[in-house]
Amino acid sequence: MRHSVDAVQSENNSDLSPQGFTLVELLVSIAIIGVLISLLLPAVQQGRAAARRSQCQGHLKQLALGLHNYHDAHRTLPPGAIVYGPAFPTTTGWGWGAMNLPYIEQSALHNSIDFEAHNAIGSNAGLLQARPAVHVCPQDSQPDLFDVEIPSEATIPVATGNYPGNEFLLGPLSHKRFMNITDGLSNTVLLGERRFIQGNGPLPSSSSSWSGLVTGHSNFSYVAVPYLAPGSGSTINRGGFSSLHAGGANLALADGSVRFFSESMDEGVQRDMATPAGGEAVSF
Repeated sequence: MRHSVDAVQSENNSDLSPQGFTLVELLVSIAIIGVLISLLLPAVQQGRAAARRSQCQGHLKQLALGLHNYHDAHRTLPPGAIVYGPAFPTTTGWGWGAMNLPYIEQSALHNSIDFEAHNAIGSNAGLLQARPAVHVCPQDSQPDLFDVEIPSEATIPVATGNYPGNEFLLGPLSHKRFMNITDGLSNTVLLGERRFIQGNGPLPSSSSSWSGLVTGHSNFSYVAVPYLAPGSGSTINRGGFSSLHAGGANLALADGSVRFFSESMDEGVQRDMATPAGGEAVSF
């Protein structure tokens, strides 16, 4: 009888004793979790990159539609920069980004600008630090401001951005109309991306800003596309559109659409897409 009671108690004690992980089981579980994380992390990163690319396209879309509304109101596109001469400060420097502000819900900033005065002088200088989010690509890890040298050997902080215009349409003192784009609005680049690259000095070698031509010679509102110099075989204007998106960059076409173009696009096609009336047959 005593033996049977002890057996029952032993069986009950065995059932109630806690069952923990062994060291081997713990290591296996950690290894499985590590494998799952390594499999999921690239997918998460790719998803975030795709979201940033989509947001970037949305910014370009908003800017392009703003320019269309500007064109409807003024019967012309705004100039890339107001430039009357190389000397500082004989030019105001304001560009299409400043003139487009009321059409992208930035009327307060636009109304604060004195368009009769240079953008780097007086009260205008402080406005150059404003940084409308629609002018910034979320993929670009750039500072909010960078210092630009002015001829007085001083520097002025200017807000960074990522969306310059096509020089053929939004160049200095340009007043292009959509009717001038005989190659077709859907075949011609209006705006594009430009990544921020800090140069050796305070003036970056590659950047963009909504304000325009900040010092009369430092251009941030438009870019020239690369082309082959006649008879030399060398490429001019390599620092055109660029981005930190994997595989290419977003470009807004003159019809208001936005597309992602591969970084392997032929330079000749880029040039053909930039010219508004070159008569080229563009295929992309």
